[in-house]
Amino acid sequence: MFLEAYASESWNILKPAYYETALTVKYVNDEESAAMLDKITEGMYIDPSNLYLTMINFNSMNLLRTILLKNENIAASMIASNAKAVQKTIEKINDAYRGME
Repeated sequence: MFLEAYASESWNILKPAYYETALTVKYVNDEESAAMLDKITEGMYIDPSNLYLTMINFNSMNLLRTILLKNENIAASMIASNAKAVQKTIEKINDAYRGME
């Protein structure tokens, strides 16, 4: 819990200081570049579902593409064939989060 709080506070303190001091003052030469930098950073986010689906090696887009290319009703069997491996990886992720308590 300490590391989680420490990381959160670092994000809240260091990111604005770095962004406002280094990026927008030292390295950006004009107002237009600073405005573009603002637009870029406003639109950034991390999609947790994408992150975790990659970790469990269950890429839903590849699965959907495979199902569509085969042109058969194989969705349930493809999901079932991956279920044990996916469940095992999810349990590892959950255990890692439990270890943070």
